Amino acid sequence: MTSSSSAALYNSRASTYDTATSFHSRLTQLYPIYLSPPPSPGSSLLDLACGTGLVTFAFLPIIAPEGLVAGQNIIGVDISRGMLDVACSKLPPNQTNIKFIEHDITSLESIPQLNGLKATFDIITCASALVLLDDPRKAIEEWVEYLKPSTGRLIIDVPSTKSMLGLKILGDLKEEFGFEMLGERRWIHGPQSLRDLMESVGLVSEVLETESFGDVPARTKILGKGGDEAVWGVDEGGEVFDGLAEAMGGWEELGREKKERARAMFEERWREEGNGEGVVKEEGSLYVGVGIRG
Repeated sequence: MTSSSSAALYNSRASTYDTATSFHSRLTQLYPIYLSPPPSPGSSLLDLACGTGLVTFAFLPIIAPEGLVAGQNIIGVDISRGMLDVACSKLPPNQTNIKFIEHDITSLESIPQLNGLKATFDIITCASALVLLDDPRKAIEEWVEYLKPSTGRLIIDVPSTKSMLGLKILGDLKEEFGFEMLGERRWIHGPQSLRDLMESVGLVSEVLETESFGDVPARTKILGKGGDEAVWGVDEGGEVFDGLAEAMGGWEELGREKKERARAMFEERWREEGNGEGVVKEEGSLYVGVGIRG
């Protein structure tokens, strides 16, 4: 998915992003808690894929309880103008020097407002967005340059291997069948995958698995035969595929033969997700990584 189509998608979601589900607000409120020890007042924050500013505003009472101090920067970057407009509307009167910038988070070098700010940020965050990037390692490698050496911390998250199963399997098939969808998860095989990624760019990292969030927006919303949205039989892959294909649209362009072949492959992968008891269970958990720049 191109940058322009990603921006258009999130522009369309901007007005209801904070309220359509409790997932984003719950997760972002946990971001400061995941940092131990907590950041100090006066810490500088770079919030990437900041969206409506949920992470930024979750950190504000901790790092800027009385407003920004000299030398402190709090900056959010997002590709969606609509999301940023919502973020700007939340700024309290004494925090107007917080910056929200419309830009691609994979090319920080070309953001004028970040000139001269390498190695100055105490915290960099990227919530619910790393899997949207085509090359997450390349992106993180650039982000690390903006962290303070030895103390600066990056916090990011990705879906666990048991989260959003329907989209996960479709993502495995997208290149073979040539359809477009947001997200790249094929590199995630467990928490170690995120830790390996972070350590490959020089971060000393720890990864935890969160609780299960029941209202993840991209969860598989197809009811199983048992009437449960998160539990299906291993033989229900075809029905799940049909529901997802109808919701996504565009499958008719592939033609009947390709769609049937994709459905068969989806069913096979679905069975592989079974737990040995004839059941597929989806859990809305995430892997959260915290890495310190070496």
